[in-house]
Amino acid sequence: MAEKSKASSKGIMSKEVKAANFIRVATPRIEKALKCIHLLGNCAGAAYSYTDGQVTKMTGALRKAVVDLESRFAGKKDSDTGFNW
Repeated sequence: MAEKSKASSKGIMSKEVKAANFIRVATPRIEKALKCIHLLGNCAGAAYSYTDGQVTKMTGALRKAVVDLESRFAGKKDSDTGFNW
């Protein structure tokens, strides 16, 4: 009986540890991604020249990456998120 109790509490602890690890790892990665997106926005300044097509391609790649992220959390396989002009 003690074995069963020990095993089930071990499973709960494992889930708690995994949840804490997710928060620990995901938080700085989200902050980094948001900062990079903000920095991309700085390219909209007068110091740069760009076309509407380039902006569309850039924002499309970012949207696709978010869709792929959502798919991965839904248990589906991700696709290539590379970017080329």
